[in-house]
Amino acid sequence: MQWAVNLFDMWRKQRNAKVIRSSCSQKQLISGELLFLADEDLQVALSCFVVEVHKLDGSSYPPKTIRQLVLMIQMYL
Repeated sequence: MQWAVNLFDMWRKQRNAKVIRSSCSQKQLISGELLFLADEDLQVALSCFVVEVHKLDGSSYPPKTIRQLVLMIQMYL
């Protein structure tokens, strides 16, 4: 379970850094840790996470792994 939470946190930090660098107004920052996100922010964050998360080598996770990530995050919450 901690792997999924750590992966989410790493993704969040990298995504926020990209948003700040690009000053893209269409993407919002995901501020705060997973447990402390408001419901609306959590919905946005999780949907973006599922679409954007990749392995360290840049390749995509298989659908089964994405499902496991979501389930582990749900258990954590």
